[in-house]
Amino acid sequence: MAALGSQKAALAESVALLPPFLRRANTTFVNLRAALDDVDPLVEASKPVARRLRPFLAEARGFAAGARPTLRDLRLAIRRSGRRNDLIELTFPQTVKALRGATPVIALGRPYTQDFLGWLDDFSTTGAYIDALGGITRTFGSFAENFSGGPPKRNQFHRCPGGADIPLPDGSNVLTREEQHQLGCREEDRAVR
Repeated sequence: MAALGSQKAALAESVALLPPFLRRANTTFVNLRAALDDVDPLVEASKPVARRLRPFLAEARGFAAGARPTLRDLRLAIRRSGRRNDLIELTFPQTVKALRGATPVIALGRPYTQDFLGWLDDFSTTGAYIDALGGITRTFGSFAENFSGGPPKRNQFHRCPGGADIPLPDGSNVLTREEQHQLGCREEDRAVR
């Protein structure tokens, strides 16, 4: 009783939460009753098949018993108490070190992701084979820049990765000045503004 008395605030909170919990549980149980009625045909249809599975399950029981030592040994190989004596401790530190070393390379490639995926999409749809004797290739020319009210842009040699897209309102696809300097590109050369 002393232990219950020392936890009276927690007990009062639990008692206060009990009615809403019971109301939700009641709704769940009512819905479960209807779901069980829906499952009855499946159970009835499964009974003949389940009887035929009996010999297979008897053999599977023997397989499971034989697999226990293998699984135990595998568990020990993956994770064993102590230092530097299992697979996780062998590979995890090296993986972390390799990923940390690769971070600058991945960071440099990140801005090019959109352009690279666009290239993959275009490369995968450049042509189609007709038969074994020959094929066709599709090409695409765009004159949208000419029809949008101005002459074509020239000398676009320093366009930033993703610079062919419209800048998003939140600025998430616009590189900072530092990133532009690091990549040797200029935001002013963006194809669309």
